Amino acid sequence: MRFLGSAYRYECKRLSTDLDNYEFSGRVSFKQAGKGSSGNIQWQKKGGNTDIALSSPVGDVVAEIQSVPGEVKLTLADKRQFYAEDAENLTRKVLGYTVPLKELNQWVLGQPNPSSKAEQTFYPNGLMEKFSQDGWQVQYTAYAEVNGFQMPKRLVVQGRDLEIRLVIDQWKFDAK
Repeated sequence: MRFLGSAYRYECKRLSTDLDNYEFSGRVSFKQAGKGSSGNIQWQKKGGNTDIALSSPVGDVVAEIQSVPGEVKLTLADKRQFYAEDAENLTRKVLGYTVPLKELNQWVLGQPNPSSKAEQTFYPNGLMEKFSQDGWQVQYTAYAEVNGFQMPKRLVVQGRDLEIRLVIDQWKFDAK
């Protein structure tokens, strides 16, 4: 399926707006203050719930994040558990940096969070190239066709002294 110009942008926007249940797996890296870590990521969103598993490059689970409306739980490899009302406060408290989980649920779909203003730039084919939103810069460096839609394959999120790089190897969703 091929779309051009604004029609392409409209199709991607319709998908991300309607898509409330999806999964992806891939690789992730975090970099803050010259220190970094990388590994694998499994992400599942079902309605208002988000489950994320982070594992080492050899597959050992390092951390799991479970988010339901009003509560987020972080479980580390040693089975210690931490709770907070939102992921931003929880990750800041436990990891020392803020991970914008709520926004990432939308950003991984190739769109800014609709509840906040964003300065956007598009590629000539209508796909999102980059945007700035709430102190974060998000850049999409590659897309892949999935179920007839162009979905982000590689993205970089930078802000608040943190850089997150995602490479999405596999998407699963049912588009409406």
